[in-house]
Amino acid sequence: MEVTLTRISVLIAIGALFAYKYTAKNTKLTVENVNSTYDYIIIGAGSAGCVLAARLSEDPNNRVLLLEAGGEETDNANISIPAAALSAWNTSSDWVYITTPQKNSGFAQIGDENRHYWPRGKGIGGSNNLNIMQYVRGSRYDYDEWKEQGCDGWGYDDVLPYFLKSEDIRINDLKTSRYHNSGGPLAVIKDTVFPIWKRFVDGGKELGYDEVDYNGAEQIGFGGSQVNVRDGTRGSTATQFLRPSMGRPNLHVVVNAHVTTVVIDNKVATGVAFVKDNRKQIVSASREVILSAGAIGSPQILMLSGVGPQKHLNNLNIPVVVDLPVGQNMEDHIYSFIPATMNTSEGLTGPKVESLSSIGQYLMSGTGPLSTTGLVGTAFIKSSKCKTKYPDIQFHLFATLIIEELAKYSPNGAKGLFPVDWVDSFALLTILLHPKSKGFVELKSNDPFDYPIIEPNYFEQEEDMHIMIESMRKGLELLNKKSFRELGTQVDRLKVPVCSHTTYLSDEHLKCFIQHFAVTTYHPTSTCRMGSLNDPNTVVDTELRVKGINNLRVVDASVMPHVTSGNTNAPTIMIAEKAADMIRGIDSVAKLRTKLKQIA
Repeated sequence: MEVTLTRISVLIAIGALFAYKYTAKNTKLTVENVNSTYDYIIIGAGSAGCVLAARLSEDPNNRVLLLEAGGEETDNANISIPAAALSAWNTSSDWVYITTPQKNSGFAQIGDENRHYWPRGKGIGGSNNLNIMQYVRGSRYDYDEWKEQGCDGWGYDDVLPYFLKSEDIRINDLKTSRYHNSGGPLAVIKDTVFPIWKRFVDGGKELGYDEVDYNGAEQIGFGGSQVNVRDGTRGSTATQFLRPSMGRPNLHVVVNAHVTTVVIDNKVATGVAFVKDNRKQIVSASREVILSAGAIGSPQILMLSGVGPQKHLNNLNIPVVVDLPVGQNMEDHIYSFIPATMNTSEGLTGPKVESLSSIGQYLMSGTGPLSTTGLVGTAFIKSSKCKTKYPDIQFHLFATLIIEELAKYSPNGAKGLFPVDWVDSFALLTILLHPKSKGFVELKSNDPFDYPIIEPNYFEQEEDMHIMIESMRKGLELLNKKSFRELGTQVDRLKVPVCSHTTYLSDEHLKCFIQHFAVTTYHPTSTCRMGSLNDPNTVVDTELRVKGINNLRVVDASVMPHVTSGNTNAPTIMIAEKAADMIRGIDSVAKLRTKLKQIA
């Protein structure tokens, strides 16, 4: 279910007030003119790039340049308001990518070509400005598997201290947990504005699952969503890491700077070429160039620079520097959903958000409906086909069901799915965590301003559909439990006309629904996979250095060997924290590591 709250125009004024209050003092710290040389050049000011720039510039001897293709996040005031953040979709803060036509999904997408809309952040903060602020680390077994597959130094015990380094836990009953930490830049709270989150947890118990801290000792189970919100505003890496660092004289941040290539001389990255104000510039890096442009941008820039699949680059007349599987092995989470109505007012509606009491509460204390992310419940379970230690299904409880005019689907395809006017409702999102189907990113041309080809290959492997159908069935079972029956929960909006040729709630019906309405969970990864040097399916080594090129690294979600079991923002931040230590040659988490051993 693709959603937005752009209809709530009053938020623009509120956002302007809060943007001024919280970030105006830190704006206008970007620079227009760059030096000829820096020690480190970071490409992309997203979740990873903001962290890297902040951490590398902690050393006053490091001259750091951060280049961002988009503008400043403060240009869009609504970004700071949790309930309005999705209004940044399909704006100048979004690359607005579109996939290739899909054979097995996207049947109700706008345009009727089965092309999925892929929002990706453009501007300081990157996709951290577009996401719904969920703080999910993934399963400990994700990282242990990375290590087993050749990524030494990336097991769970290796990465946990870096999660802790970033964290400022604000959930009282977790403050003494060995799995959490206080004092880091990244605030973590529980989203409990709407009581329906407790129904979700209670329903999970009725299914036989415990209430868990899914970022703690056990991931399998149900819990209230942990989110990155600080004092009622979005806690992104832009506001929590980068902005407080932008006054440093050794850090330059340049916006509206579109990187075209990494300059490579004799297999050494020596600098970066970028276009700003219609003028091409080249700046040198005396130590390293670091790509943090994301799972789409990083492979695109690498291929434009001659690092990628030889045959593909030859076809585009790009001189090949190193033949590597750049852009391949892409993994993404896809989700379907169960729309539900109820006879109580425990969820979120447009009128609640727009009410004067809600606006007043938010302006006075940063609380209330405007402070919620909307995704208030999170769960992890295993399907009957799951053979791994980590889960293969995730649930999110979205505390609203949007109205028809806000739905980003073809009006004909989605007929009957959404209410015309706001009603008390919610949606249960069912997410496929470890798809067997793999996609890829390729260049459309050798023009750096051409968008790349994005081929997710959703449901190419039949097993993925079987698991998604099972996730829907398990979701329906959850919504039939007492905790939801007490709400008068109805799921009859699943009976969409477009699937009327099937038997209602049969496997054929659920497959039809999924093929029409399942969409990306916005978690593409693995297009510059990390692994051992002798693994032909990898792009970077375990130090995140591009194989065959000196002084060039990739630090973002693209290096994940496999997508994690859950939302990918927190793991991306962890990767950047760990990479900063590698680059600086320090161990900033030694005390945290010792503490973990003492309380094990």
